[in-house]
Amino acid sequence: MKGIASLLLLLALVPSALAVDTWEPYPMGPSAIEFYFTRFGIGQELGQDRGKSLIIGPSWGIHESSHIYLFTGITYPDRDTGGLDLFSIGIFKNFYGGFDSPVKIDAYYDISAVEEGLRWTTARAGLEINYDADRIGLYARPARNWQHAYTPNDYFTADLGAWIDIAGFAQFFIEGGYQEVNVADGKEFDFVNLALGLNVLTSKEMELILELSIPDIPESEKRIYDITLGAVTVW
Repeated sequence: MKGIASLLLLLALVPSALAVDTWEPYPMGPSAIEFYFTRFGIGQELGQDRGKSLIIGPSWGIHESSHIYLFTGITYPDRDTGGLDLFSIGIFKNFYGGFDSPVKIDAYYDISAVEEGLRWTTARAGLEINYDADRIGLYARPARNWQHAYTPNDYFTADLGAWIDIAGFAQFFIEGGYQEVNVADGKEFDFVNLALGLNVLTSKEMELILELSIPDIPESEKRIYDITLGAVTVW
């Protein structure tokens, strides 16, 4: 499970700094480093799927409208020794709009190796659609996923969110995650995650991210939480 846990964290966090699309695409050259530390499975009993995960990686601007990114992740479940279980490389490109445009459409594609020994692969292609007003904004991230861990599984995901400006240097956001699942008569979208967070610009070069994620686990009477602290540095 530790590789899959890291993969889910990666899908939630990359390629954008959560809800706030502050800098993307990044400047030309080796221009940014992103860092995310997550304590996941809070509320689970000891021996179940809970632990700590770290995802870190640089980005390089290859054009004024695109950059590539590289991420590695390590996970330490409370019940296991843990270690390296994620390696991902991808490209992000702006197709419509810019920093001054209220509407912006970006696309991304990445390939990941997950699990102990990086033995399984996944791929993802998606869009990021943003509408930004002066103090509020809306965004959507639909994606097609190809997962080849345990058994092959192709499915769609969609994140829908909104943010509001706080004092001109921070943004509070709320986001819902949905995933295509198999049912008896075909496929449907299920709600899988609720996230609340705060992105704070501490300077022109640094953004801090705090997120509380609440996975939807219908079988459990307990509510489970994941807490992420992240940072994005651009130079």
